[in-house]
Amino acid sequence: MHAFVDRLVAIASDHALIAYGLGLVLAGAEALPVIGALVPGTAVIVTLAALIAAGALEFWPLTGAVVLGAVVGDGFGYWLGRRYKDAVFRLWPLGNHPELAERGAALFHRSSETSVFIGRFTPGVRAVVPLFAGILAMKPARFFLTDIAAAVLWAVSHILFGLFLGASLELLGAVAGRLAALALLLILLAYAVIWVSRWAMQSMPQALGRLAGPLAAWAARQPGGPQRLLARALATDRAEAFGLAAMAGLIVGGVWLLLVAVESVLAGRPIARLDGVVMIGLGSLHADWADMVMRIFAATGSGAALGLLGVGVFLVLATERQWMFVLSWIVGLAASLALGFLLSLLPHPLLPPATDLAGLPGHWDAMAAALAYGLVGLFITRASAPGLRPAIASGLSLVVVFGAAARLYLGFSVFSTEIIAIAFALAWLGLVGFAAQLRRPSPGRVLPIALVALTVLIVAVGAQAGGYDLVPPPVPPPPPPVLEMALTEWRDTGWASLPGSRIGLLGNLAQHFVLQWAGPLTELEHALATQGWQKPPPWGMQSALAWLAPTIDPQALPVLPRFADGRPEALVLTRLLPDNHVPPMRLVLRLWPSEAVIRGGDERLPLWLGVMSEERFVRIAGALTIIRSVRAAEAELAALAIHIPHAVEVRENMVPSRPGRPAAGVVVLLGWAGPPSGKSP
Repeated sequence: MHAFVDRLVAIASDHALIAYGLGLVLAGAEALPVIGALVPGTAVIVTLAALIAAGALEFWPLTGAVVLGAVVGDGFGYWLGRRYKDAVFRLWPLGNHPELAERGAALFHRSSETSVFIGRFTPGVRAVVPLFAGILAMKPARFFLTDIAAAVLWAVSHILFGLFLGASLELLGAVAGRLAALALLLILLAYAVIWVSRWAMQSMPQALGRLAGPLAAWAARQPGGPQRLLARALATDRAEAFGLAAMAGLIVGGVWLLLVAVESVLAGRPIARLDGVVMIGLGSLHADWADMVMRIFAATGSGAALGLLGVGVFLVLATERQWMFVLSWIVGLAASLALGFLLSLLPHPLLPPATDLAGLPGHWDAMAAALAYGLVGLFITRASAPGLRPAIASGLSLVVVFGAAARLYLGFSVFSTEIIAIAFALAWLGLVGFAAQLRRPSPGRVLPIALVALTVLIVAVGAQAGGYDLVPPPVPPPPPPVLEMALTEWRDTGWASLPGSRIGLLGNLAQHFVLQWAGPLTELEHALATQGWQKPPPWGMQSALAWLAPTIDPQALPVLPRFADGRPEALVLTRLLPDNHVPPMRLVLRLWPSEAVIRGGDERLPLWLGVMSEERFVRIAGALTIIRSVRAAEAELAALAIHIPHAVEVRENMVPSRPGRPAAGVVVLLGWAGPPSGKSP
């Protein structure tokens, strides 16, 4: 199969018309019952899309061919269903797979339009759903309108993914590495969002529903009015109790997260520290192709898209006289913007002074996007079949989370703003959902709001991809203030004013900095080489496999990366400890840039902050090497000082005056390049 795919792609790169025809045929073949499961259509389409980055193919012709193939394939299944009815499931090959008929029937439990749309994105039943649409005599206009919309979104999402992969392969060196890191982050983020969404729609209501009985019994025994209202709300059947419990969980969880996030920002706790870490860390991943893709993601939450979504949903709800939801839509959007205004007035202790939250292009979009798409999801899932709700929730959650990730990457927002926006949206959704469970308004129709949301997404993505700048170019992180001090001032007291601990990727205070080096890193590297310090092997296929080797060779093992304020290490050196250590051990020295500059005579020396740790290698079940990292002993630090030019030992002997300062008694080495006095020779 792999050889077959490689051969097809090689032909397509030389013959563009064949490539477009290939996309059309394979997209259609994937829609054939049973046979479609054996066709590598999606893999080939994504691979063909990767050739767009190399200039071999064009975006719109390939998209059009794939959409046409998908619609033709689905149309053939629809015709079979209308022509042969139930008899089609007694014919080969469907007669050998009765489980497909059961899954397809489950999708058509309530809404045929939603089933056709979701079925296009559901492997295994993709080819069966058009059959059921034909068997149940769904009107051709309704079927093809829904199917074309689903095919467009399906094709665009797969081709954009392939284009992104092709861009990362096309750019070499550091750029490719940054794109690979960004792609990995997005894949992990997508997996987490889908898992959480499915858990929230399936497992959480059942878990909370089990608490409804005891909670109702407790509330009935209480004299207060709110307790009686709660008891009446919970005095429902089991299914409604699940819904009420889930909505109450959203309210409590959203309000709790909102209060924790705001309090953390004001107090400078981990969520606030993550603002700077994420801003700097994502800023280091920028590349032209990644900027383009992220601007497309951000377009779904742009002001133009949200305005179109707001008007469209309002008109649909007003036309159907869903006045309760009209009120929740208008008040919710207004409240989210008011919250954004209040948030912009709060002081942020850990962002650079030049950062103006209200002036960031995505600050207001973040507050409205989470609420708008969340309410759209609530409106659609209420009128959808239970089996479709996890897929709908996952899809709209991906829109919200990927939009937030894009705004963070582009520098349009900060992490705490996105968390507060999502927390407020969860609380508001819980409140609206709880009220809907009590008042039981008509669920309305699924198709109008679904079409409005889908149209907004397609128009926003298409407009941004087509060159209409709904989203402005990235905003570079504001430069941190530069701290400049004389060498003597730094050596005497100034060193204590610098950060004492690195901030990890989760905003936590990690290792203490035990080295401050002023000067070029090459000079430090050269000085330590005489003591056996050397650069570790870079990460690659061969070095990664060294972790699985039957024997431990510390010199062949790469070093796991560490980050400080979102920045990767500027220099990593390792030194093996004597062979008599069991298990084997090595020392690791890491250095990161700081915002300080030291004046040494006529020179201005950059200042670097470093940590040193001991790594002990342990074999697990004779098949895998793991690391146990501990703080390096003071004796090792003293041995390091012998080879660092002009090294001076200082010691923290005061109570920490601000977050991040080392505890009392921590030894810090100071070293600098140039003459001992710091004056030019």
